[in-house]
Amino acid sequence: MRRLRILLPLLLLASGFISGCGTRFVVLRPGDPVRLREPLRKVKVWAYDGRGELVPGVVDIPLGWWAHDGLELDRKADDARKRP
Repeated sequence: MRRLRILLPLLLLASGFISGCGTRFVVLRPGDPVRLREPLRKVKVWAYDGRGELVPGVVDIPLGWWAHDGLELDRKADDARKRP
């Protein structure tokens, strides 16, 4: 009986580790794009207005759109503005 009390929790713990508990963890590098799995509502964003200035905004982003950090786009926009 004593062995069963020790063995049962160990078996349950081992089965949890073996099955992976049904979760998956993925590590992305900074700047890697991701595809949205569900729509996002009322997302606070920064966007360029007609004068090329950053302004705050709120948008709904649909399912399936791609997202990334946008640093490369910011650099390209800054370079384009600096050119005469």
